[in-house]
Amino acid sequence: MEDFIQKLRETVLILTYSLFILTPLIFYKHTTEIFEFNKLITIYLFTTFIFGLSFIINPKKIYLNHKVFYAVLIFTIVQMLGVFITIDRWTSFFGYYGRFNGGVLSSIYYFLLFYSLIFTLNKKQLLKLLQLSALTSVFVSIIGILSKYNIDLICYVLSNTITNTCWTENFKPAERIFSTLGQPNWLANYLGVNLVFLSYLIAKSKNKRSLIIYLIFLAVNSIALIFTRSLTGQFAMIVSVFMFLVLGYLNKKIAKPNLNYLLITIILILAIFTDKSFITERIRNLTDLSQDKSLDTSVQINQTEIETSEPITDSGKIRLIVWKGAWELFKRYPVFGTGPETFGISYFFTRPAEHNMISEWNYIYNKAHNEFLNYLATEGIIGFSAYIALVIMPMIISLYSYLKTKNLFYLVIAAGFLNININNFTSFSTTTTSLYIFLLNAALIIYDKNQSNQKHFITNIKTTASVVFMFISIYLIQLLFRADLLYEQGLQAKKQSDFITAQNSLLQASKLLSHPNYQTELSSAKAQLYLLVTQLNEDETNTAIEIYDISKNKIKEINESAINKSPYNIIYKKNAGRNAFYFYQADLQKSDLEYGIKQLEQAHKIAPTEISSFYMYNFLKFLYYQDNKDKLTEIKNTTMKQLIALKPDYIPSHLLYSKYVLLTESKEQAIKYLEEVNKKLNNPDITNEINSLESL
Repeated sequence: MEDFIQKLRETVLILTYSLFILTPLIFYKHTTEIFEFNKLITIYLFTTFIFGLSFIINPKKIYLNHKVFYAVLIFTIVQMLGVFITIDRWTSFFGYYGRFNGGVLSSIYYFLLFYSLIFTLNKKQLLKLLQLSALTSVFVSIIGILSKYNIDLICYVLSNTITNTCWTENFKPAERIFSTLGQPNWLANYLGVNLVFLSYLIAKSKNKRSLIIYLIFLAVNSIALIFTRSLTGQFAMIVSVFMFLVLGYLNKKIAKPNLNYLLITIILILAIFTDKSFITERIRNLTDLSQDKSLDTSVQINQTEIETSEPITDSGKIRLIVWKGAWELFKRYPVFGTGPETFGISYFFTRPAEHNMISEWNYIYNKAHNEFLNYLATEGIIGFSAYIALVIMPMIISLYSYLKTKNLFYLVIAAGFLNININNFTSFSTTTTSLYIFLLNAALIIYDKNQSNQKHFITNIKTTASVVFMFISIYLIQLLFRADLLYEQGLQAKKQSDFITAQNSLLQASKLLSHPNYQTELSSAKAQLYLLVTQLNEDETNTAIEIYDISKNKIKEINESAINKSPYNIIYKKNAGRNAFYFYQADLQKSDLEYGIKQLEQAHKIAPTEISSFYMYNFLKFLYYQDNKDKLTEIKNTTMKQLIALKPDYIPSHLLYSKYVLLTESKEQAIKYLEEVNKKLNNPDITNEINSLESL
């Protein structure tokens, strides 16, 4: 039996090491999100076996009497309770679709992992884990550095091309590397934590060979960090590493030669590779913002794509706008917030109007880009306090423990938390970040607890419970993964206008997991297929509607099911409005327009500054009342003017307004209006519309 227990312990240890090696590296192209979703699935899968197997052999006396254990437990409980008070249970439980991390389900798995690490690792094994983590970060850095010079191993895996041409305009590794983490800031946070680990390994090096190896690792990671061009990431690394160096040296826990080598390496790298022009530009942008709070609203139009006078708005300016909305959201829901991970839905409640004048005006912000504000907005003062206990309290405890015991590892924990917290002030926790948050919490307990050997034993009850847990967990994980694969297949088929394949894939995904995202996309595919088949003769149309189950009532039923599950998600209401337009195109029945107008009116009440749903609302009302001059005049003078005021550079709004003018006033007045607008916007679409009106 002792041999069997030892083999189980070794297996759990290997799985733990593998988790921290594979998670930063993993990605897969056939899911809706290449990086984060697959990393989270990896964490779920490894945690299933790590917790399941370790629970079988855990000692009878469970170590609970530690402040950090209680902090992590309370955080997890608060997250779980959030499901019962949230505005969207699906989002709070599974996480916001497309980011996933941070939902209640992920919090449960992180707690189970944290619990397992406490009883799996001793101090020696924890040190080995840090070494493996640092080594992995070097591989991640090399992949990122190569991509800057147009040798992209990720592109090779995704599209069988070795250059970085597989990325869209939003992803330019030649400008800002992101490697296998998915975003430059996420990579910077990950590298910062591992640079803290490397600083510790350098400080504790006892021979020249290991010192040189770790210095090379530090140099590679530092170069990669600089190539991310993440100012917050670089600042966080400098503050956390130098805190470690200064406090370690003052207490004579870092040998002077090692300190010198470390400082020389960091200074040389910063001097050689730091992009000074980039830093200067970012500081100037932020300085300009502090001097002038208004955003330039002058525009230069190219086709229907709108570019403000600042083609890409500085991220600092964008964050200040989002933070303003987040703070207003907290003031509206101060105690419990709107629910875990609901920011992408609830931000629309208080979204500032000036958000419409930035280059990313039509992006969905599912995070506040400040983890602390994000918790205030979505979980109120209760969730915020729990999060502070998770990431600030252990940092303070570990710093106090270092000053008391002079054990350098406590300083590593404090510096690691400091790096994460500084990064998260302008960003948010990703899967990899969360992994290290719970590792550092576990590390503090491991270093505090009694290392004496505790007797491990196996009972039938524990074994049965573990097997049941692992079975249920694996079933859930494969369900999530398979459903997402089908969902992605449906989305890709829909983009190609293959609505039959799209609805089949989305229907299968919905049967596996009736997620409202799947349902709303299924209804959209069916609605567009309905529009296509109505172009056939009557008998063929009726046959196709029956075969593909695409009656209007069926489509509305599916979309309304999504809306009922997520009543505050305007995406689902916008989809209902779009479906109504497809129905109207097919049958020319005004009852369909009534349905769409009703859904879009509700969307506008939820999101009063959101442009696309408000535009669609006014467009459907134009179609509905096009024979009612008085009603059109009323709409023109009220909601249409409100729409234009929200975003004066939105070309479709001006084109739609001219149609209102044409039917309520005259062709000449419509042309005059467009000419006045075009003096400012100089847009070819407006010019074409003027020419079209003149030819009438």
